Amino acid sequence: MRSLRILLCLLALLLLPAAGEAEKTPRNSVSGELTVVTDDNYPPYAFRDGDGALKGYLVDLWALWEKRTGRPVHLIGTNWEAAQRLMAAGEADVIDTVFETPERDRVLDFTRAYADIRVPILVHKSIGGIDGPGALRGFLVGVKAGDACIDRLRADGIDTFRTFDSYAGLVEAARTEHIKILCLDEPPANYLLYKAGIDRSFYQAFLLYTGQFHRAVHKGDIATLHLVELGFERIGPAELRQAQDKWLGERLRMPASVRYISYGLLAALVAGGVLAIWVFTLRREVRRRIAELGQERNRLHTLIETIPDMVWLKTPDGVFLTCNHEFEKLYGVPEADIVGKTDFDFVDPVQAQFFRQHDRAAIAAGKPTTNQEWVTYAADGRTALLQTIKTPMRDDSGALVGVLGIARDITRMHRVEQELRQSEALLLQSQRLASVGHFVFDYASQTLRTSKVLDGILGIADIRPSGLDDLLARVHPDYRGDVMGRLADVRRTGGSLEREFPVLLEPPCNDGGATAPAATAETRWVKMSAEILFAADGTPSSLFGTVQDISEARKSAAEIQQLAFYDPLTRLPNRRLLLERLSRATSVSERSGCHIGLIFIDIDNFKVLNDTRGHRVGDLLLEEVGRRLNACVRTGDTVARFGGDEFVVMIEGLSDRVEQAVVQADVVAEKILHQLSMPYLLEGQSHHSGASLGLTLFNGTGTSNDDLLRQADLAMYQAKAAGRNTRRFFDPGMQRSLTAQTLLEEQLRDAVAGRGFVLYYQPQISRDGGIVGAEGLIRWPHPTRGLLAPAEFIAAAEMSDLILSIGGEVTRMACRQLALWGERDETRHLTLSINVSARQFRHPSFVREIREALSSSGAEPAKLKLELTESLLLQDIEDCAQKMLALRALGLHLSLDDFGTGYSSLSYLKRLPFSQLKIDRSFVRDILTDPNDAAIARTIILLARTFGLTVIAEGVEEEGQWRLLLAEGCDEGQGFLFGQPLPEPDFLTLVADWRTGAPVPVDAGPGLVDD
Repeated sequence: MRSLRILLCLLALLLLPAAGEAEKTPRNSVSGELTVVTDDNYPPYAFRDGDGALKGYLVDLWALWEKRTGRPVHLIGTNWEAAQRLMAAGEADVIDTVFETPERDRVLDFTRAYADIRVPILVHKSIGGIDGPGALRGFLVGVKAGDACIDRLRADGIDTFRTFDSYAGLVEAARTEHIKILCLDEPPANYLLYKAGIDRSFYQAFLLYTGQFHRAVHKGDIATLHLVELGFERIGPAELRQAQDKWLGERLRMPASVRYISYGLLAALVAGGVLAIWVFTLRREVRRRIAELGQERNRLHTLIETIPDMVWLKTPDGVFLTCNHEFEKLYGVPEADIVGKTDFDFVDPVQAQFFRQHDRAAIAAGKPTTNQEWVTYAADGRTALLQTIKTPMRDDSGALVGVLGIARDITRMHRVEQELRQSEALLLQSQRLASVGHFVFDYASQTLRTSKVLDGILGIADIRPSGLDDLLARVHPDYRGDVMGRLADVRRTGGSLEREFPVLLEPPCNDGGATAPAATAETRWVKMSAEILFAADGTPSSLFGTVQDISEARKSAAEIQQLAFYDPLTRLPNRRLLLERLSRATSVSERSGCHIGLIFIDIDNFKVLNDTRGHRVGDLLLEEVGRRLNACVRTGDTVARFGGDEFVVMIEGLSDRVEQAVVQADVVAEKILHQLSMPYLLEGQSHHSGASLGLTLFNGTGTSNDDLLRQADLAMYQAKAAGRNTRRFFDPGMQRSLTAQTLLEEQLRDAVAGRGFVLYYQPQISRDGGIVGAEGLIRWPHPTRGLLAPAEFIAAAEMSDLILSIGGEVTRMACRQLALWGERDETRHLTLSINVSARQFRHPSFVREIREALSSSGAEPAKLKLELTESLLLQDIEDCAQKMLALRALGLHLSLDDFGTGYSSLSYLKRLPFSQLKIDRSFVRDILTDPNDAAIARTIILLARTFGLTVIAEGVEEEGQWRLLLAEGCDEGQGFLFGQPLPEPDFLTLVADWRTGAPVPVDAGPGLVDD
């Protein structure tokens, strides 16, 4: 009756439409016109010429694409914002010159990047100081509407934009100086700024980011995406290089810094030329004047050479008349090369003009003037600060004859003074930053001096304490006597004090001699250090002390303690504190002999709550669980959150007799189960939950903490396996099973690393009796247990990530085998089926790994068949559909394995691109004796015909089974009737010896009967 009901349901499903409607057909058919939209203001990629025609690098590339694919292309060039609207409205199939962003990822699928595009921030030369995104705040930035740089700037906190329809409009606004800061891609920037004649008016402030050009299709349009990439892959390197050479050549641009230096040099040359003419004119006059002063110059020369400072004499016009040896070091040339020249001949115009201004100031003052100036010695490159005295020199008639200069190097003195000021400032700043103030109490005068920082710490900025007693009055009453006593000891012994205590920030009030209660006053914790300063005769002269505000440090230490040892959500002890308490409890138990119970708790179905109602509600549940657990134990016991939805309860002081300890621990566990099964009120809604508990007992017998937790964890999983919301005590057999499982996993890892797996091949027979293919079945030549079938190790691989590596290796082995078969005439026709696990299929890189395996091996995709189970289709049908379509696009086939044993929904048969159904061996085994199995097999074959699929039956072991299946229209068979799984050489021998037509003709057997 059970099989009859299944048969009736399947027949009824044949008459019902599929559960979901097919997706809307694409805008264009596979052979129709491909509409591509792009920005027409992006030179040299795409732009309009003088006649308005669209031209550029992408125009040529899409023409080559059309030539290589035979698919007509309608290329639409428009402004970028309009291009995005056309794509969003479904009026285009492909959008080009697009950056990939998280927002676009939601609606588009992208090709591989084909160009790296620099996106700089360009700033008008009149604006300086723009060195990063933060410097743009408050400035108006010009951008193109819809440009990806808008998202990038917003991510950096910049939101003041002026948008333009195109880059051309943006550059035109820059040319008219309506906008002075631009964000635009470098290729159009080079082209448009130069074309507008303003490339020298802007400089690149910084590189905002480097994007990548992609082409994109509508989300889920995998066929078009593959078609686009395939077409561009067919464009030859020579054709691509020719297009690049034609459009992407970049003119060399002089960096802005080089241009500015060039302008400065040109200006200096012009100034130098003018000065040279001026100097030439002056030289004639200088020569005349020098001849008149020759005798005086000789006397002065002898004098100034004996002076250790720099000495020089200039004319009123700044021409050097003489100098001493020390001055020669400044300009690095002898006196003979200095005389007759000016400062402009040796230093830059700015510094020369500085010297000249002070010469004139001395002349104007009519008396010596002093100034300081930084100079660089040409002789050794040393920089020095000079203190210069300049004195106007006059002859006997009072006429001005020149300016005498004397300079002394005060660099060292200046540096010492500067370091002293910096030290004082740093000390004050350090005290502020460290919240350290100081005080000095003079014993002789009984006066107290305090720093401003200390006044702020104690809250006495407006109340200057006059003596030490006023200062000590701020100490909390509970600590005041101790501090006063210690300070007295310091004076008596000459030692030092270091003490932490709270101080009152409000002045104490006296009522009958009693201090007001400190509980009502605001307090602050401080650290005082104090020591005695001694007079020259050795007697104590004063008490010097520092006071540091440590309130925040103590608060931080408490917070660190909380974070280090407690769970921030539930406020329960965390794993670290649990392990510490567990170690301490083990020592106590070892001495006392009393047992300790460890209960490992896992909340049942917590992930479902998190996924359906969100993490906030999940957190509320965890907090309530923590509160209920605390209510179930004694004060001395420990309730800890171990991680996620796992908790651990440690019960101390159980009986030294194990039988009684078990009963005591079980009472607590039962209480916990009862409390956790009570309804929870989470954000106004009732929620029911339960927990699985694993218990283990110990009494300090040497078992490690990790082993104890592992035992409780194993027992908890046994409780889950027993139906959840229950408890189990640890059984040593669990540990043995775990050890064996761990060993098997380690051996599997070694096998994966050493490629220690092989494929066996079981023949698949067509209706006419020929071998048309095989199923590749993995075998593991175990080092000690011999050849292992999948049933002995695949479950262990599924529990770890090893199934992904094993599945990938099977795929690669199958592809290599297909490539070898393709080289031989007798095996070229064979197909090869391999099983794909659910975890392997759901991995994001599965399709790419299949593609790479086919590509690297050279196997023909049409010969590879992937067998997928029904259970794989029950989660995320959309993802399954996309991956299966991508696999079919590669050319391989998909077979639905074990059909009829699982969900068996006709909706996915209609929706998913299967090419074959596989009848499970459970229906084939009793097909000759069980009418229900025969009816199910016939229905599956009928379903396959209805959906245009082929059918293969597995587990065919008897000739009668094969006859019946053939009579009903089964296409292929597989089983021990035709051959067991064989290593590759034996399989090839079987293929060579096989004779078409055996074992049974198609019409030789009776049909299936309804009964």
